Amino acid sequence: MQVEYIILIILILVLTIGSNVVVAIKQVKVDGDILIGGLFPVHEAGRNGAECGVLKPDQGVQRLQAMLFALQEVNNDRSLLPNIRLGAQILDTCSDDSYALKQTFVFIKAMLTSGDEIVCPDGGRPIMGNQSVALVIGAASSQVSVMVASMLQLLKVS
Repeated sequence: MQVEYIILIILILVLTIGSNVVVAIKQVKVDGDILIGGLFPVHEAGRNGAECGVLKPDQGVQRLQAMLFALQEVNNDRSLLPNIRLGAQILDTCSDDSYALKQTFVFIKAMLTSGDEIVCPDGGRPIMGNQSVALVIGAASSQVSVMVASMLQLLKVS
C-alpha cells in the first residue's frame, strides 16, 4: 500500500517538474486503526482562479514523504505499537491560508459524521467509514497552524 503512494508521488514529480502542467492531487489516505492528519503545502498557491499551482517538490512533497516514511517505520516495528496500525489522511494546503482552512473542514466533517450512529444495512459496523483524525501534523506556516489549531481545539484534536 505504501509503495503505491510513493509511485504516485514519483509519477506526479515526473509529470510536473520542468513543465507547466498542474496536477492537483489534494489528498493521500492510508488506512489504519488510528488516523493522523497532515496539512502540507504540496503545491504553490494557484493563480487566475485556480486553487492550486505547480508542485513544490523541495518543501511540500518532502514533508509528505517524511510523514509517510515515519508511518511506515512505526507500523513495521511491532514493538512500538503492538496490534495497532497508524494511518494517515494528508491534505494539500496549496500554500494558501484560506485554502488550508477549507481543507481543515475535511477533518472536521469526518469527526462530526463518524461514530456509532453509522451502521450497515445488516446492522454491522462499516469497514470503511468516515474515520476521524486523532491529531494533525502541520501546517507549514505558524499563521495557518494557529488558525487550524483554533478550529480543531473545539473538537478536542491536538
